Amino acid sequence: MFRLASVGLCGTLWGVSVGGVFLWILGLDLNLHSQSPE
Repeated sequence: MFRLASVGLCGTLWGVSVGGVFLWILGLDLNLHSQSPE
């Protein structure tokens, strides 16, 4: 039970970190496109 909980916690933290990085890259990409003169 404890092992399952720790695995779930690690999976949640991993998913949040990956999602945060993905959103950060997506936002950075949008910022670069919006600032381009074209």
